[in-house]
Amino acid sequence: GALLEGYEQSLSEAVRSKLYASLTEELTNVINHAYPNRGGGAGDRKWWMFAQRKDGRLFIAVLDEGIGIPVSLKRKKVLSDYVRQITSTSRKSLDERLIGVAVGTLRTSTQLPFRGKGLPEMLEFIEELADGSLLIMSGRGCFSCSGKDHSRNGTTYPIPLPGTMVFWEIPLEGNQRGNDDLDS
Repeated sequence: GALLEGYEQSLSEAVRSKLYASLTEELTNVINHAYPNRGGGAGDRKWWMFAQRKDGRLFIAVLDEGIGIPVSLKRKKVLSDYVRQITSTSRKSLDERLIGVAVGTLRTSTQLPFRGKGLPEMLEFIEELADGSLLIMSGRGCFSCSGKDHSRNGTTYPIPLPGTMVFWEIPLEGNQRGNDDLDS
């Protein structure tokens, strides 16, 4: 909430609300999924959030060093049919495709109606924007989406990212160009 307080004039109420929901969901994902085998308290579940306003845009990144989306999906019995189908094909882009599954499915291991919608809702939020983007990197895979043309792309990297990074690029309203303040 404090991160978005300075943007009342630069983001519409609807965008602020959906961005807040996306950030909250990402932090919930970190707490519930990134560190499933860690004992101890929340201090053992490290994550970082960075934000910057530059050239009329708001950039926000959330990073953790947890098990990553591909490993987390492989552990979910409710997604075993998806994972089995994906792993039976080329392994070159496995992580990339698993992130795509996470973004594109509403299945949840809890079977609760309000769970398992976070990543798909983040994607929907970006696609509703006239000009914004979402990037999700985890393991060797990357999923990106552009709100401008609704393109969805995947990439596989030779060296894995430890954990997960979710990165939003959100256009600011009004005359914000040239303001390069580092916010967080």
